[in-house]
Amino acid sequence: MIKNRCNLILLFFLFFHVLSPFSGIAQLVKKDTIPDAVENDTLKKRENEELNKNTIFLELSGNFNHYNIGYDRMFWSKDIHKLSIATGVSYLPGLSGYNNLHISTQVNYFAGTKHNLEFGFGYAYGQAKNKQEFHNYHLLVFRTGYRHQKHEKGLFIRVGLTPFIVLSESLYFSAFPNIPYLDWIDIGFALGWTF
Repeated sequence: MIKNRCNLILLFFLFFHVLSPFSGIAQLVKKDTIPDAVENDTLKKRENEELNKNTIFLELSGNFNHYNIGYDRMFWSKDIHKLSIATGVSYLPGLSGYNNLHISTQVNYFAGTKHNLEFGFGYAYGQAKNKQEFHNYHLLVFRTGYRHQKHEKGLFIRVGLTPFIVLSESLYFSAFPNIPYLDWIDIGFALGWTF
């Protein structure tokens, strides 16, 4: 019981000791500037609440040479710096006699307000199959380019270089089996909607 009272007294003392310097600072601030400070804090909170973080898009070329239907989710934002994670899928039936399925995930860093410089990297898995054969491959994908995305709802545009490194693939497709190599550098163009 005595130990709990001592802890409460110590906590009470520390609480007022820590807050006492702020009371002197508060007196130095002019009274007519306090509403502006409160208003600025309110605006910052409102901006964070109204930040639209979801984007759906269609990308031509890009990570898979053909097309990609994707979803991008911004998960971190501070000032002009942002991080997002994206996933995409592509299916091409009958290309060169194979049905091709591609799935990717990517982490992107971009900086700017609505005109952004973007860098990203990720992983992609692909498979090609027909009645006789099945081949799969694993890719390390990169992205560097321009990204137009506002904080509000609206048009999303992305243009960039998208090189990828083949990590492993079926022997049938591989020029260099079990040796990672730079396979392709594409120019991707994406158009979508942020909400």
